[in-house]
Amino acid sequence: MKFLEAKKIVASLTPDTCQEIVLAANSQTENLSPYLEAQASLLGLPLKITRLDFGTLEQYLLTHDNLDTCLFLLFPWDFCRSLDWRTFSSGEPPKPELARRDAENFYSTLGRGQNTSIRGVYVAAPTPPALSSSKQQQILNKHISYLAANLGLTIIEDKVFSLAHYSEYGTPIANSSAAPIAAALAKALLPLKNQKKVLITDLDNTAWKGIVGEHGIDGLHCTNKGEGLPHYLYQTYLKRLVTSGVILAAVSKNDEDLAKAPFESNDLPLALADFTAFMANYDKKSINIQKLASELNLPLQSFVFIDDNPIELAEVQSALPEVSCIQFPAMNSSEGHHSLELMFNSLQTLFSIEEMTVEDSRRSELYQIRKQAQNSLSQAASFEDFLNDLSMRLTIHDRTLENKERAIQLINKTNQFNLNGRRFENGDVDKLLNEGGKLYSASLQDRFGDHGEILACLISPDNIIHSLVMSCRVLQRNVEYTFLNWLINERTFEKVRFIFIETPRNKPFQNFIYGLEPTSLKQACSKGLKDNDEKHILTFIAKNLRDKLDRESRFINIEP
Repeated sequence: MKFLEAKKIVASLTPDTCQEIVLAANSQTENLSPYLEAQASLLGLPLKITRLDFGTLEQYLLTHDNLDTCLFLLFPWDFCRSLDWRTFSSGEPPKPELARRDAENFYSTLGRGQNTSIRGVYVAAPTPPALSSSKQQQILNKHISYLAANLGLTIIEDKVFSLAHYSEYGTPIANSSAAPIAAALAKALLPLKNQKKVLITDLDNTAWKGIVGEHGIDGLHCTNKGEGLPHYLYQTYLKRLVTSGVILAAVSKNDEDLAKAPFESNDLPLALADFTAFMANYDKKSINIQKLASELNLPLQSFVFIDDNPIELAEVQSALPEVSCIQFPAMNSSEGHHSLELMFNSLQTLFSIEEMTVEDSRRSELYQIRKQAQNSLSQAASFEDFLNDLSMRLTIHDRTLENKERAIQLINKTNQFNLNGRRFENGDVDKLLNEGGKLYSASLQDRFGDHGEILACLISPDNIIHSLVMSCRVLQRNVEYTFLNWLINERTFEKVRFIFIETPRNKPFQNFIYGLEPTSLKQACSKGLKDNDEKHILTFIAKNLRDKLDRESRFINIEP
């Protein structure tokens, strides 16, 4: 990315939609800011950057408890001052154990003593010969790299450090290396974002080269050579995303029969069956995307939209700022292939899946099943008739001892039907279970197919429910009532206690829990986790719930 290109992207940003980030570094980073803001924007993360003054990082760390809004750019001398080129002197070299202790103290300051991950980049730059032994210095440098990696920082060992710039201006990154460093910093922000689930693609001059309504099927290009190669690679990559569980949708300003014809007639990497939704009409694309979000019951933050037309992208970005918009590059310029690489890098980061469960790989299929059920609902005489006609079966799984992965994934990825929004590391779950707690999950089947594991519940040894989550795919089927009814009977609860917290996104769960015993419940709830869990425990008398749970559970058969 060139400087003028970066400035153009930054100039197009809307300040009100930008997330404020502190670029936490001890050095001068002014030359990185425009590149960082531009690269982050390409990833769907509009930023407003605040930079620290030169040499004030440690003071900032001592006076700020919350590092969630920080993006770090660190070097070896930030961990150990003896390794700083600007202060290198002819004095007595430091002892290796003291230098190591300095590095570990800085590590503890960053991690707050809790081995907490932070976001950013560590540049493993060369260091001056500060220690008397070259072997000891190599060991120290490797140890600092290990500490940086343990903090979750991205390690860069390329030759991006400029001794000349750093010595004279305090700027460790030369202008020629500013763009790649900024790209690495922008990507470091993504792990704390919600993972993208839906990719919406345009078709003409995106899925293929050409316009099907003007050039006809034979005039389109999408092969593994020539001018159709970028589009062939794009479709191949989309096919891989579908296989990994990403939901694929097409939104095209076209007649539906024309838009579908290339997939029916040509030998393309993608087939019509790969699309969960295919929307070809002449409405605004933002309207189609909003409609799709409602059908899938997914937040707009989980959507990525790709189009070759900057006007269409601007329309969607203006109407739906939560959607990440990426332009398919024009390949008629020398910058085209470089832009294509940037687009693929952005997509790979946005749709990165570290560990894939069976449900991940089946996600597109599961939403197709949900769509079939929605069509059935539109034809049913009443909602009760619809539920009865589904022939639902709920299978309960005890995941306390094994196969916990999907249950923990549900707890950490579900936002809407979520008891309190809290996330649990594997170690936190294991600790509760080793003390005598229980972890349950539930799978749902109906006449349209198998929805997989869609619910998870974590209970501590004192019978307090710490987490209860359910996939938004099966909302309004009364699964939550059926599970709670089973749980009360299975555990012989006299009282049901939940650690409940309102969050900005768990309105479906609020509706559920306030509906169990509506009277005065809201007065017992407060927002945010404050002093302790006791303030957030809601208690229900089990026998008072019996009639309601029996009534709402009558549509689903339980298979323990």
